[in-house]
Amino acid sequence: MIPYQESPVGYSFEYFKNCVDSLLKTAGYIYRLRIHGGEPFLNGDLAKMIRYAQAQKKVGSIRITTNGTVIPKEEVLLALADSRVVVKISDYRISREKQNEVLRKFDSYGIKYTKMDGQVWKKFGGFDKRESSRFKDCFLNKCACVSDGKLHVCARAAMAEKMLIINDKNAVEVVDNRSLKKDLKAFYGRRDMDICNYCDGDTPFSEVIEAGKQL
Repeated sequence: MIPYQESPVGYSFEYFKNCVDSLLKTAGYIYRLRIHGGEPFLNGDLAKMIRYAQAQKKVGSIRITTNGTVIPKEEVLLALADSRVVVKISDYRISREKQNEVLRKFDSYGIKYTKMDGQVWKKFGGFDKRESSRFKDCFLNKCACVSDGKLHVCARAAMAEKMLIINDKNAVEVVDNRSLKKDLKAFYGRRDMDICNYCDGDTPFSEVIEAGKQL
């Protein structure tokens, strides 16, 4: 949904810290913390975010997803060289030369990364109501996303609410929520999400499209 945003804004370190702190006060452990974009390497606070996440004993591993078209600043490269960080590089077939330049940088700094060659991209469709929920068939129902202080079932759900397309009724307030533990248990215990009636998701219902192709 990034191409549809008129004025995309990167989150600050303070926002990131507040969300992580709120979750860690409640969660016993975060198995995997992912930092997504847009493009994370465009965020000026990324190095601070990485180092803060690394310092948390209750965070198991850190993943950063990039399209591999932006060469990170040195402070980010140094932060990435931690053993708990793995960079995942999306399959942008239209920018191989730039990706190879980024990979050479990663190799020189000893940064762990995986390149998702052969990645299949899906078109999730519009926001008209489907005949049934796609939740149980969608791989993304395991990719909960914190955006604007709320936990959503996935990034598309977060963006749909951010752009005032659909209200994500099942989203959970993360910061300053006295019932966060109860709300998180209810969230992760759900077997369906209302917003999954308005998306084809990563399912057999969705159309396969060319990887890396943008609007």
